[in-house]
Amino acid sequence: PPPPPPPPPPFFFQAEDGIGDASCLVGSEMCIRDRSLGDKLAVGIDSDDKVSIDKGPDRPYNNINDRVYALQSLKAVNEVYVFNSRKELEDLIENYQPDCLVVGSDWKDKDVVGGHFAKKIVYFNRIEGYSTTNILTNDREQVI
Repeated sequence: PPPPPPPPPPFFFQAEDGIGDASCLVGSEMCIRDRSLGDKLAVGIDSDDKVSIDKGPDRPYNNINDRVYALQSLKAVNEVYVFNSRKELEDLIENYQPDCLVVGSDWKDKDVVGGHFAKKIVYFNRIEGYSTTNILTNDREQVI
């Protein structure tokens, strides 16, 4: 028989809003902080279609291949998964049964997708001044 699959990482990071879309600093900083919470880090990111539906037709700024590549280039990241829907993300988290699920602090007091499958939820404070929406808005204003 084939060997059993390796145990899932004891840590999982969830990103529902196109992490690293225009600000690699934010994605890098979040992954480094998140990795400090566990032995392994798996990152879940929205597909291009999902970002477009959630954020508008001009998004994502960086396509999925670029975002996955940027995340895979980080030493702190062990695995990267792309999801197309809330259901796919929930199934992914259920499969992992993570020790720790990290989400942005804007999810406090909200229904965290897959949160009931994690042993604990940690809220990541946003980095002041680094928002893809703000970066893109400022860029557009400078062009006009």
